[in-house]
Amino acid sequence: MSTDEEIIRKSVNEANIAMSMIREGRINAGVHFWRALVYLDSLKDLRMKRNELIIISNQLFSRMKFYDLSLFAVQSAIELDELLQDPRSLVNDMIDYGNINVNMGNNDLALDNYRRVIDICLGNNDFANAASASTNLGGILASMGKMLEAIPLLNQSIEYLKKAPFPETEINTRLLLINVLYIQKIEPAKVIENAEVLYNLYADKIQKDSKKMVASALESAIERYLLDHPELELQAWKKQKLPMLTYWKSGY
Repeated sequence: MSTDEEIIRKSVNEANIAMSMIREGRINAGVHFWRALVYLDSLKDLRMKRNELIIISNQLFSRMKFYDLSLFAVQSAIELDELLQDPRSLVNDMIDYGNINVNMGNNDLALDNYRRVIDICLGNNDFANAASASTNLGGILASMGKMLEAIPLLNQSIEYLKKAPFPETEINTRLLLINVLYIQKIEPAKVIENAEVLYNLYADKIQKDSKKMVASALESAIERYLLDHPELELQAWKKQKLPMLTYWKSGY
């Protein structure tokens, strides 16, 4: 009878064969990826099995766009998380499950999944992952054109992040919120506020493409904000905001 270590070696060998076939442009690599997955099903150590399933899903299946295999692996990992009563791994794996469904175009499944994740996280006071799931949920709704449903979810994420800061999630959330508000042409003050927070806290972490998007949104928001507040002294107000405006418009 094979040991767990031997089973993992056999699984890795099948995965390596699949990768070689892909590099050579040969078909049927999926057969060897499937065999790699089947080997892992024989592992006796349940925690090791869960970890290996997530590794093969994230590092191979998802990266190579074998989403059906990735989904199968993550579903198996979720079952193990529940068996092992490991809520933190369960949440992480459910977020992966939602992301895979988004990649496969299964938006309804992803939406239901992220709502479940939020409920689980709030029950465990896991506000960082609740924020991530809420942002993902808002992002899907925005991609479906349901902008007004997305906005409260993104604002909700920011509230969760105040309790458990997580820079990457906050950056993604505020950038998405700026874009949604800009498209809807509402709440220019909120666009300006979110751009200022990103500028003040994460100026060295914003990607060039994101800067370009925010620059247009910010200029539009400023124009609308000034129209709504004629009492402001235009030049003085713009001078006050100039460092932030320069940053976003620079693209560097």
